Amino acid sequence: MRLIKTLKKKWGNKSNAAFPQENGVTYIHHAPSRGNIGDFLCSPRHYFTFHTPLQGLHIVGGGVFVGLAVDKLMRHNIPCDNAILWGAGQSLRSPEPLGEPVADLPYLDWAIRDRASVLSDERFVPCCSCLHAMLDVAPQSDRTLLFLNADPKVTAEDNMRWTQNFAQKNGWDLLFNNCSEQTFTAALHNSQRIITNSYHGSYWGLLSGRKVTVLGYSSKFIHLLNNVDLPADRMIKIDRGDSDSLQRQLASITDGDGLVLDHAAAILADCRQRNLAFADQLVAQHIFSEYTLKQRVSESCRP
Repeated sequence: MRLIKTLKKKWGNKSNAAFPQENGVTYIHHAPSRGNIGDFLCSPRHYFTFHTPLQGLHIVGGGVFVGLAVDKLMRHNIPCDNAILWGAGQSLRSPEPLGEPVADLPYLDWAIRDRASVLSDERFVPCCSCLHAMLDVAPQSDRTLLFLNADPKVTAEDNMRWTQNFAQKNGWDLLFNNCSEQTFTAALHNSQRIITNSYHGSYWGLLSGRKVTVLGYSSKFIHLLNNVDLPADRMIKIDRGDSDSLQRQLASITDGDGLVLDHAAAILADCRQRNLAFADQLVAQHIFSEYTLKQRVSESCRP
């Protein structure tokens, strides 16, 4: 029994050590080995430096977490009552229904990125990557960016060559979401239109005022459109990981399929304010003493 407990303790410490730590805060977000710029930039650690946090504090999010990460923390022996859930969401294979709103979670404090998933508007806090300054730059050209998820479970590997040829034929730029932050920022700034099966590609494109064709395969895309009051029936449905589905829908796209967010600047400002208000709320609860904003953050967010 003592040996089993020792092994569990070692396993747990080894697993938790993989989570990044800064200024006494441990951050839990996805970091797939293939890379995913959305999973990378959705963590508050890129936008805030938190000072004098509670001992052992964990911040979970953003990104998709089954069951909003409660079971994940239990598996890693992390107490939820010493953790914050920040801008996370869920992704159901069937786009509808969206599920019942969440009334309570066992976290120290929590906020969800999906408006339809919460009973209180204060619990709706969109992905904190909205704070990124790259969203402030207007399109520098009229080019179209085809931005695809690099996960073969989402974009099948046998699509790679086809999409390269198809993008070239249409004069589109092609990029996958395992790119670097600098590469994506340059591609975003060089694009007036984005065609994408990436949640964050859709999110950043809409908030920055681009025309976006959303190729959606789960409830997270419905939630995103619902968050910004865009019609969910304008999403082009594809089957996750199905080559024929993606190719067929890409080949059928017309200029009228794209969505443009009216008053994008005002909605972007609201998304940013919700994140700053949530950070202020955590300070008011003495979860940490104060915070400072990092270099990535838009100047519009600074005092």
